[in-house]
Amino acid sequence: MTKQVQRLRIPPGMQEEYKRRHDNLWPEMGELLRQCGIRNYTIWSYDGDMFAYCEVDDPETCRKVLAGSEVKERWDEYMSDILTVPEGEARLMFEFN
Repeated sequence: MTKQVQRLRIPPGMQEEYKRRHDNLWPEMGELLRQCGIRNYTIWSYDGDMFAYCEVDDPETCRKVLAGSEVKERWDEYMSDILTVPEGEARLMFEFN
């Protein structure tokens, strides 16, 4: 199992919209996360930064499943107006065992 942490930004005034969208997570997106072996997924915010933590059974398998997923592409597009990767950072900040 590998632990992953990432940081994203939410524009001012979009926190409620972010929460609304995640409160209504698409069933197919939840199923995709389960197929990837992602569990213990926790997201929290502080001052416009969003921090996500999850545990992944096999990161390489997970990356392959997500890379070929139409659901993931649609979700990323759906969230693109309210989430950004901070400049100079990779989407995945830390990965550790």
